[in-house]
Amino acid sequence: MRRQGPVSNLQNYFLRHFQTLFYSLGQLTRRPFSTMMTVAVIGIALALPAGLHVLLKNVQTVLSGWDGAAQVSLFLHRETREPVALDLAEKLRSRPEVDSVDYISAEQAMEEFRLLSGFGEALGALEENPLPPVLIVHPVLGQQNPKALESLAEELGQEGSVELAQLDMQWVKRLYGLMDIGRRGVWVLAGLLALAVLLVVGNTIRLAIQ
Repeated sequence: MRRQGPVSNLQNYFLRHFQTLFYSLGQLTRRPFSTMMTVAVIGIALALPAGLHVLLKNVQTVLSGWDGAAQVSLFLHRETREPVALDLAEKLRSRPEVDSVDYISAEQAMEEFRLLSGFGEALGALEENPLPPVLIVHPVLGQQNPKALESLAEELGQEGSVELAQLDMQWVKRLYGLMDIGRRGVWVLAGLLALAVLLVVGNTIRLAIQ
């Protein structure tokens, strides 16, 4: 018996694949409803984790730009003069991780406290203003994570005119905790759906062979 050459073997290889392809397409067209249901299940199983991941990313982006973003309050020494405080504010604005800095003088802080507390008469009896000037530092969006915020607050607290650096980020920690739980949930769901896809495909192949 004459042996087939490499060209004939290659032709047979592609011929068998084309035969299998047309046979499979024929099987699919004979049962369109079952085929569409299988394709829909596989498509949903593959698209759902990706959609949830994109949703989590969008939620994180929206919340990071919320007006209630974390901020660092720098309480200056009471004897700090306004020109010194304004120079420090301008210096902080030049930092790449800082978006903006608001200056609140001791007088403005006392007036705001007077309006909010309702102790106007009692505060008027004070001989001197006990409140210090404050700089409110708003980090850029890229710094809105707990580790970066803690590092920034520690650096700003080392400025000579700063007596206390206070970081308001409790809600940031909660948000990132929820986002982490959501990401883990997406990965678990993706694993379960991938297993479901394998079972569906395996069962479909088994039924086609029988």
